[in-house]
Amino acid sequence: MCQYAEYGKTGGRQAAGPQPGELRHTVPMADHAGGRVGTGRRGRPGLTAEAWAEAALTAITEAGPDAVNVEELARELGVTKGSFYWHYASRADLIAAALTLWEQRDTGGYLAEIADIPDPADRLRRLIANAVRLSQRRNVYTALSQVESEPVQAVLQRVAEQRIAFLTGLYADLGLPPQRARLLARLAYATYIGLMRITAEAPAAPLSTKDLEALTGEATRALLPPAPVTSRSLRETGELR
Repeated sequence: MCQYAEYGKTGGRQAAGPQPGELRHTVPMADHAGGRVGTGRRGRPGLTAEAWAEAALTAITEAGPDAVNVEELARELGVTKGSFYWHYASRADLIAAALTLWEQRDTGGYLAEIADIPDPADRLRRLIANAVRLSQRRNVYTALSQVESEPVQAVLQRVAEQRIAFLTGLYADLGLPPQRARLLARLAYATYIGLMRITAEAPAAPLSTKDLEALTGEATRALLPPAPVTSRSLRETGELR
């Protein structure tokens, strides 16, 4: 099970802290040292490696990996290609760094933030609400899901494994037995994938605020199991005296 399977588990990261944002989440990313050019460097740094990766990720979001063009990105960033070669040896290295940024930020960093929400039911509600909102916009997953290259598919597989493992731990925290927790985690992630794909394959006008809230409510009712009946809950409702 992946490194994020521990998130959401009882006794894990539950410290109180700021609530995570709705869609974009950032974590520090190490400089892309592996793609640096050695003694043949040209130009000056100009921008950080992460700034280049962020720009490439924006291009991928809009039109897929084929849209990553070093010269166009340099113009948009207001620097020369020398800045690019200071950090990366090739366009392929830049795309790899952009995918790493997405994987680290929107899976690792985001799940770490969600794990800080103490109540597992609130964690799941936040995930569902964010997924519904994200499905109404261009997003990295939709762009990558249409690419058949092995490196891209490898990233998508790792991300899916990490997210499903996180959801499995979350459902376990809700008191479900292991098998049901695993099955509901897969169902929840399949729902997320479906929301992403239907927006890409059957594009339509964005949902109104009212419909968006209604869809979020329906998804929450479908994916959030009822709280288990306990002696404490019965006492709180007055049914146990």
